[in-house]
Amino acid sequence: MVNNSIAVHAYHPDWPGKAPMPGGIKFYWGPPDASGKPSAWVKPFEDSKSWYWPTGGGVVFPGVDGGQRLALFLIQLEKIPADNSVWGFEVVGGAVAIVDNIEDPAEKWKPRVRGISYVAGRMEWGEAALMDTRSQGSPGYIYIYGTEMDPSDKRDLLLARVPSSKLEQTDHWEFFAGGGQWLNSPDQALPIVKGVASELSVDRIADRTGGVHYVMVYSEPFPGNRIFVRAAPNPEGPWSEAQPVFTVSGVKGSKTLFAYAAKGHAPLSEPGSLLISYIVNSNDFKELVNNASIYRPRFVAAPLKAVELR
Repeated sequence: MVNNSIAVHAYHPDWPGKAPMPGGIKFYWGPPDASGKPSAWVKPFEDSKSWYWPTGGGVVFPGVDGGQRLALFLIQLEKIPADNSVWGFEVVGGAVAIVDNIEDPAEKWKPRVRGISYVAGRMEWGEAALMDTRSQGSPGYIYIYGTEMDPSDKRDLLLARVPSSKLEQTDHWEFFAGGGQWLNSPDQALPIVKGVASELSVDRIADRTGGVHYVMVYSEPFPGNRIFVRAAPNPEGPWSEAQPVFTVSGVKGSKTLFAYAAKGHAPLSEPGSLLISYIVNSNDFKELVNNASIYRPRFVAAPLKAVELR
């Protein structure tokens, strides 16, 4: 098992919700290691004891040469000594992998990995990201969502922004501090939503009136089995109350199975609906390895009227 890989497929904009043929999805990972085993697509070469996991945040944004670039956010993890459980790891940092040559076939991509100094302790950044296309005549901002554990070990959602031309320069990041304020220190960031999951998505979606709003999707925090959505007029909010749109069957009452990682996929959704993916996983590593029906993406389409502003 490698720590991260990517899958790439094409889609036709006239049929955004059409699933790709199995042969149309190509998977990529890193070159064989010294023992001949597959390696991760991106890895912290300076530290072989740690590894990267994708957070789920990804964004296409303008490059300095007028082309397009891709940024994929990562968290850096390390094993906790003497902890052999499936949860025996901890976050030790964060990073963003940037692909400058996304016009090339994916096998020729050369990701550049840059560390994010703001990921430490109880704070993570990059759970979701989106490009602001509202600004006319300017490159616009990239909005980066993060989470922070509160004293009761619940996750609060935070928000940063940075000019798209300055993404790699973390000293240019600004953090939403409420009241319309964007300040320079992550310590000044205030929660925009409380009690979210460790993985989520935020999409910009056109509504029935011709306007746009932002839709957040996330799994009910453990041990829940529902998928929630929230809506807002702006990336920072104000966000509506959480609305359940789907209940995952087969995990309620299970001693090992749980549902998590729900995310929306607006660019891959049919008109009038929002495609949502989620995962069923197990606390038992043996079950995870031997049960092929779990630990894979599952999909459900939620009616768009269920996720619009109310």
